[in-house]
Amino acid sequence: RQTNEKREETCFVDCTAFGRQGEVINQYMSKGRPLLIEGRLNFGQWTGQDGQKRSKLDVVVENFQFLGSPAGTRGAGAAPQSQPVGAPAMPPAPEEPPAGAYENEPPGAGSAVPF
Repeated sequence: RQTNEKREETCFVDCTAFGRQGEVINQYMSKGRPLLIEGRLNFGQWTGQDGQKRSKLDVVVENFQFLGSPAGTRGAGAAPQSQPVGAPAMPPAPEEPPAGAYENEPPGAGSAVPF
């Protein structure tokens, strides 16, 4: 039976930030705080430990901006309304990717901060 009732759906998208961008997001981001992200889609494929082929679509952050103020803060001492962050000053140090990592992930992915 079909109804015309509207339902809100939630879609979670994995995002990965490298270098200084990842450090800043990790330090200042909190649950419920809005974040504007600009980036590129990355389609990764690998074979799992069970031998099954797996794939995942995520966003590699190229630029981001905090929106509003941090959750739970008011008035004095709150962060600025928006804080643009450009490209990292230096590239992340290359590290070995974890076992089962994407076949086509970018160099230095071991230092990425997924969120």
